[in-house]
Formats: sequence, structure tokens, C-alpha cells
Amino acid sequence: MLLYQLIKLLFADPLQFVIAILVLFIPLLISISVHEWAHGFTAYKFGDPTPKLQGRLSLNPFKHLDPIGTLMLFIIGIGWAKPVEINPANIMEHYKKFKLMLIAFAGPLSNFILGIFFTFVLYFVLGNPFFEALIGMLVIINFALGMFNLLPLPPLDGANIIANLLPEG
Repeated sequence: MLLYQLIKLLFADPLQFVIAILVLFIPLLISISVHEWAHGFTAYKFGDPTPKLQGRLSLNPFKHLDPIGTLMLFIIGIGWAKPVEINPANIMEHYKKFKLMLIAFAGPLSNFILGIFFTFVLYFVLGNPFFEALIGMLVIINFALGMFNLLPLPPLDGANIIANLLPEG
């Protein structure tokens, strides 16, 4: 669907195509990178070196993009990034389930923080249509990504949050 619209725009107006790509891709790359980095950074701070050893404590989007997930984003409008791998055995035992829940929540929380931050930034760029669109898209994508990832459906973060709230047994 999105892919069809972009191809159609490419042939109708190449300059608008480039602008549309920038307004869509830059916010997506920023939002996904910060989301996955937040998972990795939180796990690392709780004692798991796995994200650091795999090079995932980076804001470089190419460390976080999944080729199939990125392609699906353009074909059906929903995609995914490479999930940050953690090893729960490395998480310090004191309040372990709570820490695992915080690791899962770190990604959506980072998106909400970015959404709020860029809402304030939007106020300062009013009058420049390109930057209004770019910052506006950052706001929309971050709030949407944060809320979507809180759905309690595997493999979304919400499922991991719920799983760590439930008693063992």
C-alpha cells in the first residue's frame, strides 16, 4: 500500500517523492534506533553484556533494521526491527522479574519521551513546511510506536511486560 503510493509519487513528482521519503524515513530510523538502543542500554545497566557484545548499544539504524521487517513496512504498512537479544541469566538476581519488565518497557518509554520532546520542538519550527512535516512525523511515529509496542501480544514489548508481572507457577 505505502510502496504503491511511493512508486506512484516517484513517477508523478520526483521532488515530492524525495521529500516524502525523507519525511518518512528519517523519523522511522530515529525512532526505531532509539527504541532498540533503550532496550539494550537498560539490559546492559542491569548486568547483561549481550547487547554491548553484539554491537547493539548504538544509535546507528543499520544495527537495528531487519531487512524483511523494513520491506514489510513498505508493502503492508507494518514492519519490525531486529530485537535486541538479552540473556536473562545475566540480569542481577535482586528483583530480576522487575528488571526484565523494565527492559521490555524501556523501548516504548523511549518513544513516549521522544514524542513529548519533539512536540515541544515542533513549536519552534513552525513556518518551515519541511521541518514541520519532519518533526510532526517524529511526534506521530514515536507515540504510535510506543502505544503499539505496549499491546500484550507476543513478540511485542507489552507481552514481556505482562509476563514479568504474572506470578511464577
